[in-house]
Amino acid sequence: MADFLSVPIPLAQMDSPGRVPAVYSAVKELPEGAALIELPIPQRGQAKSREALYLYYSTHHWKKLVNGYSGYIPPGYTIIGEAMQSFPSAPTFKLLRDLQVDYVLVHTEWFMSGEGKRVKAELENFPGQVNLLTAAEGDYLYQLVAQPKQEQKEGALVEVGDKRKWTASSNCKSDEAKLAFDGDPETGWSTGRPQREGDYFLLDLGESLQVQELDLSLNKKPLDYLRGYRLEGSEDGLSWQILSENSFYFPELAAGMIEDYSKYRVEISFGPSRVRYLRLTSTLEHKNRPWSIQEIACRGEKTGL
Repeated sequence: MADFLSVPIPLAQMDSPGRVPAVYSAVKELPEGAALIELPIPQRGQAKSREALYLYYSTHHWKKLVNGYSGYIPPGYTIIGEAMQSFPSAPTFKLLRDLQVDYVLVHTEWFMSGEGKRVKAELENFPGQVNLLTAAEGDYLYQLVAQPKQEQKEGALVEVGDKRKWTASSNCKSDEAKLAFDGDPETGWSTGRPQREGDYFLLDLGESLQVQELDLSLNKKPLDYLRGYRLEGSEDGLSWQILSENSFYFPELAAGMIEDYSKYRVEISFGPSRVRYLRLTSTLEHKNRPWSIQEIACRGEKTGL
């Protein structure tokens, strides 16, 4: 009992005790096996106890629910929560489909600072992604529109480069940068402090290579991913070109990998580019999480290597 003691126990205040919001009657009529996510998801610094209301109301409809409230928050759910800050957007729609979510319930009055009305207005710009099913008392129930399957890429990418030739440096713990490609996923490089805008990791491949994907393994540090980045490439270390950039990044996440930390990784794809140097720079800070890289892999097409 002492191990699990929590004082005070966080509680969520019900707006109308005993009353179930009208929108849940529509949720109850959804097909058996339907999966639902409810927004907003509490963000960093906000009371997670609000999620308890979603669980309470789920006893009225008994549909599968992404949201949850307990003594344990899996890393995957933290990633989902941060990702949904940019909802609605193409990446978040893809995330929800990868998680096998069928419906989105937006409680506009439960957001802070009018964010709920912004989300509702922006959803109207995605008619091919969602259909509005029900609106009641500021609550909006949407169905995700099925998307055509994308064709598989021809020719799988393979690892390129000889890691024995690689060297690296950084503005943080530069002497440990080599641990990011030592072949041991248990060791790695980290900023050792919360990530800041301007932090960088510079990789010298030791030779000019045709590259089109950078893979950064997170292994047992699934939350130490870059929140925003700019990836640049160079052949001489003097003239640089931007290969990829993302102002609000989160790793791809599927339903089957929530608890499989080995699958958490940062994958950055770009057009085939001949480079010797790769410079990855943080463009967004995080107040709590450092930036870590357990193992790096560069990939390119098999032909022409």
